Amino acid sequence: MHTKENWFWFLFSASRCIYRIGSCADWAQNVLKSAAQTQKQINLVKLHEQSKTSLEQEIQNYKEEATKQRKIIYQLEKERDRYINEASDLTQKVN
Repeated sequence: MHTKENWFWFLFSASRCIYRIGSCADWAQNVLKSAAQTQKQINLVKLHEQSKTSLEQEIQNYKEEATKQRKIIYQLEKERDRYINEASDLTQKVN
């Protein structure tokens, strides 16, 4: 028995199902977009962390190199002073 009232409820129920399916599809699509954006952010954070680690290592290498060069400069200054003193001593002996 298909009365107008039954037909109305059938259409109403069908439209609600379609609306729900559509909203679920929209929701699922939004969830997928959010998941993709989240993964993109995670990848960016990993990239920044790798860059940070790399830069920290590079800074450490520069610090070590600067320390080595300071030691070399100190040794060269000591050697220079020794040669200046030797030259002064020899000059005094010659005069």
